[in-house]
Amino acid sequence: MVDQEKEGYEKQEEVGKQFIKETLATLATRLKQPDIDKFEFLITDQDFDRDQVSIFDPKNRKVVTKLARNDLADCSTTPVVRRKLGDEVDTAVQTYYATKKK
Repeated sequence: MVDQEKEGYEKQEEVGKQFIKETLATLATRLKQPDIDKFEFLITDQDFDRDQVSIFDPKNRKVVTKLARNDLADCSTTPVVRRKLGDEVDTAVQTYYATKKK
């Protein structure tokens, strides 16, 4: 039973990651930054108890932002969480590129 719950949670998390990938693709087009499509999900040593996942820019080897794994899992079923995550990623990526230009 626990394995089924864990598997279900992991599937929901993958759906959340797909939503974030779609958000990143939209940002890549809107910001005219094709490298955004190459951002990856990565769990680092700094991701508290593996409860977070980082969005990582492999070209510059930097973490762009961190997302709560439970938010990724919840965004497939909860519109408020989906909107929050989308806004979080949007703001983080825009800030990341604004900082790079300075």
